[in-house]
Amino acid sequence: MPLFGKKPEPKSGGPAAELPQADRFLPGGAPRGYRATRTVSGTAPNGARVFRAGAGMSLASQAEAEAVAAEAAQRALQAALAGSAGELDAYAYSVDRQLEPVVETLRGPSGEALATITLNSYAALVMNASAMLFADIDGAGGTGGLDAVVRERPDLAFRLYRTPAGARYICTSRTFDPRSADTADLLQRLGSDPKYTLLCRIQRCFRARLTPKPWRAGKRPDRVIASPANGISRGELERFLGSMAGYAAARFERAIGSEGEPLPEIAPLVAYHDRWCRASSDRPLA
Repeated sequence: MPLFGKKPEPKSGGPAAELPQADRFLPGGAPRGYRATRTVSGTAPNGARVFRAGAGMSLASQAEAEAVAAEAAQRALQAALAGSAGELDAYAYSVDRQLEPVVETLRGPSGEALATITLNSYAALVMNASAMLFADIDGAGGTGGLDAVVRERPDLAFRLYRTPAGARYICTSRTFDPRSADTADLLQRLGSDPKYTLLCRIQRCFRARLTPKPWRAGKRPDRVIASPANGISRGELERFLGSMAGYAAARFERAIGSEGEPLPEIAPLVAYHDRWCRASSDRPLA
């Protein structure tokens, strides 16, 4: 082999992912997104009146935005009355998140929305899945929590991915309600961050990043971050994401749990996730 031979190209990881045909990707998928705010009050143990506000946003309807706002306000109030700083921190995180530009909506055979693809504040694509459970585990050196769950729940099957910060699990054998106690319990047992578990309930979806964090790929997203009013053009976003094509967001390692193909409503989301993450490539994670 020549001493100065050409460095082998990394595996591509299957067909390239492409943005849908559109001129611009707008917040909420329209020039105006659905937003709402609600304020509620309660009495503290010392007799003081406590007020808390909640903000809601929706990609579907004004009614859903109002329901999310009311739920967020009540959660903030209960946390304040109980003196729960952790809940308040997570509440603030969820309220501060801006309505994101919608890039694509993935639908099932009957037209039902399975997931919405949005652009976050640092110009990364994010999948917001209505019922496919994601769990990102920071600092996961192994799969101890996942292995224990699968031993106790033989009905569950997962795909395990390596991420820059740890691991990602996708459950492929059943769907979940992001707001349910069963979901919160499973996420906790898998080792998911408590704030993420709370956000699943508030935002009514499971959320996972599909493209690299720009700074890990040596890029600055300042010029392509979408403004709330104008969104982002397809060409601009395509060029920015293309500049990070040498990196992957997650790498598939193995399937764990019961054998069989993913559920029909999950399989296309897994395929979409894997294309954008470049999960089958050997490119560096970012």
